[in-house]
Amino acid sequence: KCKFGYFELKILGQIVNQDGVKPNPEGLAAIKNFPTPKTIKQTRSFLGLCNFFRKFIPRYAELISPITDLTRGHYPTKKSPIQWSVSHQNAFEKLKNQLTSPPFLKHFNPNLPITIWTDASKIGIAGTLLQKSEEDKQLHPVSFVSRRLTTIEEKYSAIELELLAIVFTLETFRTYIYGVEVEIWTDHAPLRYLDNINTLSVRIQRLKSKIIDFDFIIKYRKGLLNQVCDAMSRN
Repeated sequence: KCKFGYFELKILGQIVNQDGVKPNPEGLAAIKNFPTPKTIKQTRSFLGLCNFFRKFIPRYAELISPITDLTRGHYPTKKSPIQWSVSHQNAFEKLKNQLTSPPFLKHFNPNLPITIWTDASKIGIAGTLLQKSEEDKQLHPVSFVSRRLTTIEEKYSAIELELLAIVFTLETFRTYIYGVEVEIWTDHAPLRYLDNINTLSVRIQRLKSKIIDFDFIIKYRKGLLNQVCDAMSRN
């Protein structure tokens, strides 16, 4: 089935036009109107709806982690009740607010320079792929990625977590960035000196080996999260 002469189309639950991609308002409405989950089945249904829009939400894995934790328990049936606390309600409402005005993601342009922002916490790691618009000369997000830490990764040091975030982000965006020089921004200053440190831990050496075939330069940016929010507000 083909459509010609359209300025905007709904494709796979997303609205696509010449400028970029945004979530389908119908899908967002289903999340915004979703009642507070009372059973494990309702919780999983809500998570399923949200996961579809995760590329539009920075640090999604960390944001939704309190609700994700509910699914790790043992429930005899799908109708088993859950213990919904204040932390779950806060995450529930914050996620809905994020989706009230999600950022408009720009189409990737292979002819433009690529910037990547990475971040890590004790809960998860995240990254953002951005490009500078030819029109307003400002950085705009192309996609957001994130994931929860494993039990082992939760024990990593700060520099190991920040490097893990870079590894995860580069590997996730490999299709876009392989063979191209990339500028990576981080708010963890010690990462700038990785190549100059001779006494690296085995874990850091292993993480570095995973990205040895990428072409990148690491730069330090204080208050990086605020800059991510600024980039989102421009969309």
